[in-house]
Amino acid sequence: MRCPRCNGLMISDRFQDLQDSTGHIHFYGARCLVCGEIVDQMILENRRKRCFALPH
Repeated sequence: MRCPRCNGLMISDRFQDLQDSTGHIHFYGARCLVCGEIVDQMILENRRKRCFALPH
């Protein structure tokens, strides 16, 4: 997978969100080895929603 920000190499990683109110502290996603961009399913979904909500 390539990074959407810098086109660098993305690796699978496990992350911690200690302030998550759902009780799910760990989540899995991808992290860019070059710029540090983090992407997971929720981030991708929110970006798609924002894209459709923008005026054309």
